[in-house]
Amino acid sequence: MRGQRGAMLIELMVAGVIVLVALLGFVSSLNEASHANAVGHRRTVASHLRTALIDRMAVMPRDQIDSLVTSFGGSLAPATATPWVVDSCYDVGAQQLTSNTGLNAAFACGTDARYRSWLQVVPGGNRTWMVSTYTERIDSGCTSANRYASLYCVAADLLLTD
Repeated sequence: MRGQRGAMLIELMVAGVIVLVALLGFVSSLNEASHANAVGHRRTVASHLRTALIDRMAVMPRDQIDSLVTSFGGSLAPATATPWVVDSCYDVGAQQLTSNTGLNAAFACGTDARYRSWLQVVPGGNRTWMVSTYTERIDSGCTSANRYASLYCVAADLLLTD
C-alpha cells in the first residue's frame, strides 16, 4: 500500500489536464465558427448590395453614364477614370438609408450607416464602360487599393456595353 500514496492525486491532475485541453479546443472551435459566421454574414450583405447596384446600372440609360463621367470633369475618351464616389449607405440589415443621387464627391454617410458602396466609371470607347464598385463595412478601413484584399471589403467589376 505504501507505493499507492499520492497516486490518486496524480490521476486527478492528469484528468484535469486532459479536460482543460479538451475545453480549450472546444472554445477555440467556437471562436473560429463565430468568426466564419461573421465573415459569411458580411459577404452575404455585401453581395446583396453589389447585386442591387449591378441591377441598377444594367438598366440605367447609357446617356446617364455618359453624364456621370462628364459631371466629374472627365472625358468620354477611353481610360479616363472618374474618381471613386460613395454611391449609397446601408444599415446593418442591408437596407438602404441614403443614396448619392447627384454623385457628389463630398457625399458622406450618416452615423447610423454600417455599409457603403463605392462607384467608379472608366470609359472604354465605342459606348463601352468599365464600372467598378465595391462595398465596405464603414469601420473596416477599406480603400479602393485594398478592396480585393480585405475580408470586410467585397468588390465587383462590371463591364457595360451598349
